[in-house]
Amino acid sequence: MRIDDDVVGVRRRPARHRARLLMTLLLPVIGQVCGPGSASAATAVFAPAVAYPTASAPRSVAVGDLNGDQHPDVAVADVGADAVSVLLNNGNGTFATKVDYSAGTGPVAVAIGDLTGDGNPDLAVVDLIGGSVSVLLNNGDGTFGAATPYLTGTNPSAVAISDFDGASHADLAVTNSADGTVAILLNNGNGTFGAAVPYATGAGPSSVAVGDFNGDSHADLAVADAGDNAVSVLLNNGNGTFGAKTDLPTDTTPRSVAVGDFNGDSHADLAVADTGGNAVSVLLGNGNGTFGAKTDYSTGSTPYSVAAGDFDGDGNLDLAVAEAGDDAVSVLPGTGGGTFGARASYATGTNPFGVAVGDFNGDTRPDLVTADSSSNTASVLLNITHSPAITSSASATFTVGDAGTAAITSTGIPTAALSETGALPAGVALHDNGDGTATLSGTPAARTGGVYHLTIRAHNGVSPDATQAFTLTVDQPPAITSGASATFKVGVAGTATITSTGTPTPVLTDPGELPRGVTFHDKGNGTATLSGTPGAGSAGVYHATIRAHNGVGPDAIQTFTLTVVNGPELAETGSASLLLLAATGGMTTLAGVALYVGARRRPSGM
Repeated sequence: MRIDDDVVGVRRRPARHRARLLMTLLLPVIGQVCGPGSASAATAVFAPAVAYPTASAPRSVAVGDLNGDQHPDVAVADVGADAVSVLLNNGNGTFATKVDYSAGTGPVAVAIGDLTGDGNPDLAVVDLIGGSVSVLLNNGDGTFGAATPYLTGTNPSAVAISDFDGASHADLAVTNSADGTVAILLNNGNGTFGAAVPYATGAGPSSVAVGDFNGDSHADLAVADAGDNAVSVLLNNGNGTFGAKTDLPTDTTPRSVAVGDFNGDSHADLAVADTGGNAVSVLLGNGNGTFGAKTDYSTGSTPYSVAAGDFDGDGNLDLAVAEAGDDAVSVLPGTGGGTFGARASYATGTNPFGVAVGDFNGDTRPDLVTADSSSNTASVLLNITHSPAITSSASATFTVGDAGTAAITSTGIPTAALSETGALPAGVALHDNGDGTATLSGTPAARTGGVYHLTIRAHNGVSPDATQAFTLTVDQPPAITSGASATFKVGVAGTATITSTGTPTPVLTDPGELPRGVTFHDKGNGTATLSGTPGAGSAGVYHATIRAHNGVGPDAIQTFTLTVVNGPELAETGSASLLLLAATGGMTTLAGVALYVGARRRPSGM
């Protein structure tokens, strides 16, 4: 049964009976009401719903700043009360008590837009039984004047506001479910409207959305045809008139349509809530007014309304679907490629028929509001999604041979997954605990001491990821790695290098008594030098103790042997002869070898 069937007998009944009968007409598509099923997400992206009373049987909800305080307010069409309820935002995501304004008979849809050009958003309310759209002009402070009805057609079901004729005034498009049409009412420029001009759609049109489907900068129409299992696309001729419809198949009983660029190609795409198919159909736009074949994504029971928004902050549009049969709203995350992930469900009031998006608490994240028809409430679900942050220390110290552990913690909703890049010492690994924490643990293997520079990353699908430059220091007890002996010569400069390992860098200490002319110097980098020229009479064997210390484990100790030997000695006569030659020049013989010192030229024959 369509919601517009058998409504003639309702027109003159008292309001309470009319509401009961209208709900009888509305609810056959719902089936048995139950709570959210097992598809609920493990981690909530939205806080629990807060219910605000409306008038009887709220059917549709719209969002806009109605009183000019820069906070989005809520308007709800109450089919059972012949009214529209206005709930003004307190500025923090809570709402004041509703104020009801009379509309026409059987209001089932509401839209918000500046219809007079005065900068104040007005209301357009579709009156299902009255066959009209009621316009309520804003007084400039979030209160509204009396409704002015404009005839549309038989059983109007939905309304959209846009400038269809390029006159810079907001016009109206209203679907007429019993006529199979969408009617265009052009604005006279002052908030009054000309006569409705109908254009054929499919059977039972129940929703209308606006988008530029062929890239000509004119507002085109997409209409969900509940009776034809299709969405009709009507392209704007550029003057507020429209060409013949093109029907695109959907799943069963499409009730709502939303427009957005779901695959990032700058072309308008369509998302359609299919009440009878428990699905949302996505049709990607080709940019020329045509669309690809539908792809269906599973929802909960009786999806009645769909809206788009980037709920997880990743730059991709997601879908929110009001599921009247589950008393829930589901969020399907967009991948950015035009596909959507599995839904996560959040409880609402009873039988949500409408859903809309707005940042109600000013935190830049889009929130949700639903119109809950059977509980007479508007449910507000604040978005608590936020990008991850790493909250733990950026360094840790382990010791070779000892078990060590360091906790990595993060914040973020959904819960972040933690990972690391960079080389780790053998025996150490990072384990993600799955709860927003991770553990860096293990026993560093022998000879793995040093400083390791890692990058810790927290990822929860909400941009941007959090990264942390993490330093793991692996302490290693000191060891002296150089030889334990050296030989110097009296009168000859000598040097020996002492080397060590260990983390932190060891300090090498003075070994004690050394031969005259020889010193020990720690270079501050884990090495030291033993150097100098042993003085006369220092020949001998010296036993020194070299110590390496870095505060980790026992010091390293090495018994170092320095042997100092005499240099080459000349015979006494030879020495005397050399002294004489150095003064006068000439030749002498030393060990059978002729030596010439200070001679101006060599003797003949040399």
